[in-house]
Amino acid sequence: MNVRASLAAGVAIAMAGIATSPGTMAQHMNASDAPRCPGATSNAAIGACFETAYRESDRKLNETFQRIVKTMSAEEQAALQSAQLLWIRFRDANCEAERLLYKGGSAAPMVQTACLEAETRHRTEGLMAGFGFPLPK
Repeated sequence: MNVRASLAAGVAIAMAGIATSPGTMAQHMNASDAPRCPGATSNAAIGACFETAYRESDRKLNETFQRIVKTMSAEEQAALQSAQLLWIRFRDANCEAERLLYKGGSAAPMVQTACLEAETRHRTEGLMAGFGFPLPK
C-alpha cells in the first residue's frame, strides 16, 4: 500500500470514529429545523421546551392523519393505519437508541424528546407529501 492510500485509509477511519461518537450523533435538538428554546439554559428547561414542542407535533400529526383517512377508502385506511403503527414502533425504537447514546447522562431524556419531536414533525410532512393531495390547501 502506498503512502497516499495509507493516509486516505487513516483519514477514513478517523472520520468514521468522529461520525459515530456520541457528541456528533443524536443531534435532533441541534438540527436547523429544531424548535427554538430561547431563555432555556438548563437541561431541564430545554427538555421542557422540547416536550411542549413534541406534544404540539403529536397533535398536528394526529390531526393530519385523521384528515387524510377521511379521504380514503376502507382498504386504503387499513393500509395507512398499519403503516402508521409500524412507523410509531420505528420512531420509538429509533429515539430510544438515540437516548442510549447518553445513558446515565442528564441530556438523555432531552435527546429522546427532541428525537420524538423531530420524527413526529417529519412524519406529518411525509403524510402530507404522500397522502395529502386530496385535502384542501
